[in-house]
Formats: sequence, structure tokens, C-alpha cells
Amino acid sequence: MFFNRTNLNKLKELLSQRLLLSQEQLIYSYTQKCSYTDVKMKWKKDSSYESIEIIHRSQELKPLIFLKNCIANEPEGCIPIHSVSKRGLELGVPIKVARLKKLIMMTREKKILLKIIQGVQWYLRLPEDLLQNPEQYLDSSFKLVEMELSMDTEERMLSLIQKNVIKGGVYLEGSLMPLAIPLFPSKGLRLKRKISNWLNEFQQLPYVSPYEDYSHMKPNTDVSEKRVIGVLHELLSLFVDYSAERKKLLYLRTHLGLPQKFYRAFERHPHIFYLSLRNKTCTVILKEAYSGDSTIETQPILKVREKYIRLMKKSQAIIK
Repeated sequence: MFFNRTNLNKLKELLSQRLLLSQEQLIYSYTQKCSYTDVKMKWKKDSSYESIEIIHRSQELKPLIFLKNCIANEPEGCIPIHSVSKRGLELGVPIKVARLKKLIMMTREKKILLKIIQGVQWYLRLPEDLLQNPEQYLDSSFKLVEMELSMDTEERMLSLIQKNVIKGGVYLEGSLMPLAIPLFPSKGLRLKRKISNWLNEFQQLPYVSPYEDYSHMKPNTDVSEKRVIGVLHELLSLFVDYSAERKKLLYLRTHLGLPQKFYRAFERHPHIFYLSLRNKTCTVILKEAYSGDSTIETQPILKVREKYIRLMKKSQAIIK
């Protein structure tokens, strides 16, 4: 066989197609066959996270803010709530609803029960009368289906991790890129060499966005665990104080496609999450949000809640 220019071009084309196909098969095979590594982390108390008042006194704020809203509803010297709701754009209501949109987009069927929304309403800082008057806050991309809220949208969502990578000047070439999840080790927390090596390999695994289809993934692999970490990271980043009671997250398990014992991820990844046992409850905190090197923007409503906490402390001092 004689190789002229035409034959050489055809040969190059065939080789490039074969190389592309082999790369795709390699990624798919890598995703499916990567086994699960069983490692155990030792929990270490971190005073810097135990002393975040906006998280640990959050439950005390609920009755206070509810009372404030009741007073604000009176016409004598206060703005009624119905007039406040008319100033939705000024008060940032679309931003609040955007967090709800992201939560629904993370579910497999792009819909979620209203009682689930009610359970995380405080964390997402949704308007109190959202479920009673949805037409005031929700646009045409939302629709009520019996007792569920669903979405019809082709909008592509990017996770916080993906956005930060893009800000760093990295171009995202499709899915399954080995994006590293930001780590924030607590002081004095040392990992064994075996665990440290596993963690380095874990960071090199493909990153599956919480908004992407995951139906092809096999459970009980390190890659599927990285998806779980990505989902929990994105979920906590949507919450106002970047934390939540662990038991509240259990209600979202089936909707977000999380495994039965997904809560073990909090224990296996202490560089990403912190578990606080204050107030006789287990609270999960996204460490990245409270790090000096954090790229997460502070929610404006968080500063308002901090003012309420300072007011509560002053009131307690006066009573004493």
C-alpha cells in the first residue's frame, strides 16, 4: 500500500477518532471501576467553629424574629408585612428565590415536596408567606403540582466550586473534570500518611456537579462519594449561615439522590465539614465559609441576624 497525502490525512483522522474514543472509554471505565476506600477520621473539637454565635444561637432567633414580624404588622408606627412584600425587589426577594431554584435543580426530577421546603425555609431565608402566596415570589419557571413545587427550565447551573474554578482562570471542558474541593484543616488535626495519600487521590477524581445527571454512576465508589461531597458542599453554600442541623438534611436524602448513610461523609471529610455538638444537637458547618481564605460571599441577611444576637445579649445583661 502506498501512502500519499490523501491516505496520510485519512490515517490521521482515524487515529484521532480512535484516541478520542479511547479517552471517553477510559473516563467512563475510571468512573465506574474506582473502588470505595474505607478510611476513618478522628473527630477533633475546634473552638473556632464552636464559638460561631450566628449558628449556635440561630434557634433563639426564630421566636424573636417571629415576634418582631407580628409587631411590624401593626399599623401604629410600623410597616405592615403586606406592604413589605410589595417591596420584594428592593429587599432582595429574587435572590432568596434563586436559592430555592438551585435546591430544586439539584433534585433528580426537578421537583420537591412543599413540606421539605418548609423544613429548610429558615436556612434558605425564604419569605415567611412564600407557600401561602407563591404567586408574589415565584416566576413562570416554577409551578405547583399538587403538594410539590417543580421547575421547567433549560438553564444550566454551575456549582460554587465550578464558579470559583472559572474565576481562577480555568476553562471547564465538559463534565468529569478532576476539580479539587477546597480543604480547611483544623489546627492540630493531623492525618495518617495512608489517609493523607487517599485524600490526595480523592481530590484528583472526576468532579460531578450536583446539577448534572448521575444515573450512570455506580454506588459505593470513591467517585460517587465525591459527588455526595459536592452535593452537600453546594447545599450548605445555599444556606444563609452555611450550616444546618444534620437531622434536617436527612429529609432531603432521597430528593438529592444521596445514599442511605450519606452522613458518614461529614465524618470522613473533617477538612471540608465540621460537626458541632453544642445545644444537644448535631450541626454541620461548611468550614470554607468561615475561613479567612474563603471566596464565599457573606449573605447580607447574616449581618442582620448578628445584630439581633447582639440585641439579645444586651437584653439578657439588662435583665440580670
